[in-house]
Amino acid sequence: MKLKEYAMLAEIVSGIAIVVTVVLLIVEVRENTDAVRIASAQAVHENYANWYISLHSEPETTELVIEGLRDPSTLTTVQWGQFISVMMAYTSYMQNAFYQWQEGSLSPELWQGWELVSYNLVGTPGGIRFWQERSYVFGDTFREYVETEIMTKEPPVGAKPLGAFDIGP
Repeated sequence: MKLKEYAMLAEIVSGIAIVVTVVLLIVEVRENTDAVRIASAQAVHENYANWYISLHSEPETTELVIEGLRDPSTLTTVQWGQFISVMMAYTSYMQNAFYQWQEGSLSPELWQGWELVSYNLVGTPGGIRFWQERSYVFGDTFREYVETEIMTKEPPVGAKPLGAFDIGP
């Protein structure tokens, strides 16, 4: 073979190597994207699960939150402060899940479930009061979504905040 033929062969092999490398990179990026989505969904669920577990590990706190959701006017100033703290934790997790969903890291089906749970909390008298007093601390996009998409919905049939009282039709 002449030098020119070796050069052409080298170019062909090089081109094939580039194509193979690009294909492998595409596969790796897709796998990485799937792993990120799975990790995001797991983190969102762990946040919510931990919130529920911590809430229900103290019966007095559970009772306070249920009463705060049902009728916030019955809470003392200190109790209202405790209620705000519990709701801030929840809505912070909710905001995180919302942005994960918006970015495509949380599937629409998973977000839909958490959205309904969120309605059960922010769609109550205490949740509405909490949101009126504290929504300013959340991102504009999230705040607008909560106010236009979550809080304006009709309560789902059988909706019961923390399983304690009916808010549904």
